[in-house]
Amino acid sequence: MRAWLMVFLPCVFLSRLAFADVPPDPRIIADPDDPSWFRRAGGGSYYMCGPGDPEGFFYGTDQAAAIDYLKTTGANCIYVMAVRSHGGDGGAGQNPFVSGNPSLGVDQSVLDQWEVWITALDDAGIVTFFIFYDDSAIPWDKNSFPDEEKQFIDAVVNKFEHHANLMWCVAEEYSEGLSASKASAFAARIKQADDYGHPVAVHQLGGLSCDFDGDANVDQFAVQDNVGTYAQLHADAVAARADVAGQKNVNMAEWASPGTGTALRQKIWAIAMAGAYSMVFYGNNDGDMLAALNGNDAEWKDCGRLVRFMESLTLASMAPRDALVTSGTAYCLANPGTEYACYLPSGGTVSLDLSAAAGTLSSEWYNPRDGTTQAANGGSVQGGGTVDFTSPDSNDWALHVFVPHGDGDGGGSCGGCGAGGLVPAVLVLLALRRRKD
Repeated sequence: MRAWLMVFLPCVFLSRLAFADVPPDPRIIADPDDPSWFRRAGGGSYYMCGPGDPEGFFYGTDQAAAIDYLKTTGANCIYVMAVRSHGGDGGAGQNPFVSGNPSLGVDQSVLDQWEVWITALDDAGIVTFFIFYDDSAIPWDKNSFPDEEKQFIDAVVNKFEHHANLMWCVAEEYSEGLSASKASAFAARIKQADDYGHPVAVHQLGGLSCDFDGDANVDQFAVQDNVGTYAQLHADAVAARADVAGQKNVNMAEWASPGTGTALRQKIWAIAMAGAYSMVFYGNNDGDMLAALNGNDAEWKDCGRLVRFMESLTLASMAPRDALVTSGTAYCLANPGTEYACYLPSGGTVSLDLSAAAGTLSSEWYNPRDGTTQAANGGSVQGGGTVDFTSPDSNDWALHVFVPHGDGDGGGSCGGCGAGGLVPAVLVLLALRRRKD
């Protein structure tokens, strides 16, 4: 026994030294405790808001400059497509097949170029929302699922799966090019090929009822919603979220007339308070990718400020709770008793029902226009009843009311304490080794 200990204990000590600085696993996954949200695999909330185009990103120009630009804004996603030919909105060459012919297989040189851009996006913390097929694109068949197509999926997934900031989407407006049964089988094939557990979405053409309720291979209901006001977008996102009953998350991936400035900001915040993600589509599809993005600099920075606010929340277990606003105009996302986030589209006074909370809660205003914060009601309020809050001015504001960190939450986790803290570190190192290989 003593000889065994003389070998084992130094190994434990050296292992702790080796893994002391290993960062948390940054992969985005569906939260196993609350699938209505994504989170980082190593812990921490994840919120997505950013460009819902240019769809032709892989086939335009100036992609590297576009990525360098986007990472300065805080917007954290981009909407790209692999196959835009074969009935889609792109030209005959907008696909990754050898000579544009699906029967000849994947052109690895094309995937190698995509790898350069996806790596740059990943390093910048920007999610590649990777859509296999454009709307109406049918490179094989709408119903049958040939082996060639499965091999295409495998080749793409195996090439890019090592990236942390990545989501798969079967198809845009899937019903135009795929039957529901084939889309479901397609999602299953992605899941089977992906060793890293990235989320899988399906984008639907209109409607707030998900065609894939009960399908465990589909993690996100990507909604196309042709409404134009922030109130309608909020109501529809709430309805879509109710339809999937907490088993998937909702991405308002395409919607009418996003607008700019205050109009855009009101819409993305109204969607966020509905417990949904959002992507902003301005119809920029081809050409110079930098020019397609930097014309909406103020809007992407508004997305970035929304991301920062949402990721400061403990999103797991938070859900739309507009009824907690008993007077005034605001949308509310809450985990009653613990944390409340409200968005006031035009400022004013609101009454917030805090009867589920006990004791003192912290309270602050967040300025969606510049990202600054200031105390609300002196910085703290008492739970147990309804409290009035008046915004600093008549612009739009967000309100955050929460149990102070450390009160009732055990003071946070103990990262590397005990042998249990070693296992995630080992898994991360193995994943990184695999990525390097």
